[in-house]
Amino acid sequence: LILFGLFFLLQSLSSWHYLAYCAIIISLFWIWTAIFTREKQGWLRLGAVIVAVLIAMMFILPFALPYLRTHRRLPGFDRPLSDIKNNAPSAGDYLRVPEENLVYGSSLSPLKKGVIGLEFILFPGIIAVLLALAGLLIRKREDETLTVFKKSSTRMSYFFLLLIIVGVLMSLGPEIGGVKNPLYLALYYLGIVRFIRFPSRFNVLVVLGISVLAGYGVAKLAARIASWKKKWKMGRLAAAGLLALLILEMFTFNLPIYPMPVWGEVPEVYDWLSDQGDVRVIELPLSQLDEAGYINDWEIGYFAEDIRKHHEQVSTILYLSAYHWKETPNGYSGYYPSFYRRTFTEMQAFPSQRTLGLLRGLEVEYVLWHWDWVEPERREEYRNRLHSIPGLSPV
Repeated sequence: LILFGLFFLLQSLSSWHYLAYCAIIISLFWIWTAIFTREKQGWLRLGAVIVAVLIAMMFILPFALPYLRTHRRLPGFDRPLSDIKNNAPSAGDYLRVPEENLVYGSSLSPLKKGVIGLEFILFPGIIAVLLALAGLLIRKREDETLTVFKKSSTRMSYFFLLLIIVGVLMSLGPEIGGVKNPLYLALYYLGIVRFIRFPSRFNVLVVLGISVLAGYGVAKLAARIASWKKKWKMGRLAAAGLLALLILEMFTFNLPIYPMPVWGEVPEVYDWLSDQGDVRVIELPLSQLDEAGYINDWEIGYFAEDIRKHHEQVSTILYLSAYHWKETPNGYSGYYPSFYRRTFTEMQAFPSQRTLGLLRGLEVEYVLWHWDWVEPERREEYRNRLHSIPGLSPV
């Protein structure tokens, strides 16, 4: 019970998404267990689970309050149903694989292809599904006494089947084939999933369910093979072979990797910044904006011309901020508040008196300038501007 409360707390603090996933899984499991509970001791245990969740929520609340205050201040913070519908996958995306997959990524594969980062790659693998079916369908024989064949284990396997069904329904979003999805809509209006932009992320429930059922399948097949040969080693070899097939089927390579500096590779300026007291710092320049960012000034956009370069830059800034821990206007999220977009649209003109005035208003004392992010042909121009404009002092 203590371990459950501790890990529910840690999982929840790691991500709002995983707080939602955990809440759904725990609620389902609590209801599932309650249906089959007949004894007083069982109900006492279920009551203790509720107490553990409430205690964990007491520790979560101090971290949640700033988020909730921000949520009230920013009316666009919720994901509207129209956006969620547009970002929802189709059932056919459960047959989509990454192009980099060794087995299915070739042009000869009949499966749909997708690039890494696309949130519609939902294919769970044939081997995993077959093993999950084995975990569900292989029944106990009279002479089999292993735990995996017991009635309680069979009942638990049905819970993970239920989890897969719930995960699939949630992953397809508020509508399935033009028909409203009552399960998703109920959780949306309760506020549990309003911040989730891509319903396909609920595939994590599907993967969890298939993984556990595949474990049942491996255990049952290994036990059955061992009983045929009357040798337990054959069962273990069979299990190892099945795991090897799983690894081969999911093997994916040539993934895009962005190395980050560590230890002595971290620029000295970050160590210097850590000793500067209670100051604020902004890191510039960021990517050139796409023309869409200048459509109008009423609902100003912030769309980088080269989105991969932009993600690499802001990720690097956030990572390196852990070396100095100063407040900064830099940041990254799937949601851009209007003041963030306006600030970084204005920063396209840095250095200028207008941008310096904005930084003073934000109480930013230091600008950390990345020369490697400036096009070589423009470096001399920026060098002259940085050293000539009043209000900037090089350090």
